Amino acid sequence: MKFGICSQPAQAEQMHELGADFVEWNVSANVGTASDAEFTELQRVASSLPVKPEAWNVLLPGDIKVTGPDANPDVLRAYAEQALPRVRQLGGEVIVFGSGRSRSIPEGWPVETAQDQFRAACGAVAQVAAANGLTIVFEPLRKPETNLINLVLEGLDLVESLNQPGFELLADMYHMAEEGEPFDIVVKAAPRLKHVHIAAAGTRGVPLNDEEQAMLTGFFQELHRAGYDDRISFECKTDDVEDYRQGLEVARQIWASVSA
Repeated sequence: MKFGICSQPAQAEQMHELGADFVEWNVSANVGTASDAEFTELQRVASSLPVKPEAWNVLLPGDIKVTGPDANPDVLRAYAEQALPRVRQLGGEVIVFGSGRSRSIPEGWPVETAQDQFRAACGAVAQVAAANGLTIVFEPLRKPETNLINLVLEGLDLVESLNQPGFELLADMYHMAEEGEPFDIVVKAAPRLKHVHIAAAGTRGVPLNDEEQAMLTGFFQELHRAGYDDRISFECKTDDVEDYRQGLEVARQIWASVSA
């Protein structure tokens, strides 16, 4: 199992020193609308790092809508065709499609129309991803962040119904806990599960105390039952990045215990 941390490019060396196997960067903030000169500089920085941005999140900025009257397939396609090749050039392999603001259904907009728009958007970005050797992993989000697809089970239905190369599934322990979704759902989702996020329920911090470690143990037990052995990213809010040092140690110890 590889453990990484969602962070900014300027923090990459520090994340490596804390024990991360990889880092997860933000697509929209770093490459989505960057100028060629800005991207060239990011390439220079990334080439010298001891840890690589294998995973990426926040596929879309909030102003690119994929549901509602402002959804524009041409804008989405143009954005994807610029951003995704850049992600690949920087060493990216998986891209998380969460982007709750982009996909949320506007009040009064027909739900079925929004669902059709969203499926088309997923298919479009999956095509660009597959053409660039990347995998989009769809992220179900808790209800305060979006009103469209909140459960891993719902995400699995989306992924399986599209059944398109380059479009798979993510399970996020925090969102699952917030929505009260049983962790054993990941066993059912196993064939399509290609990335995982973790954070403590409630606080979204690094899971460190006894209660948080117990929840992490339960989640890891189900991941192990699912046969998952790829990447897990800490997607946490913390005032002290040193928390990650202990968090990585705890996570590795728990994973070693449940997989023994």
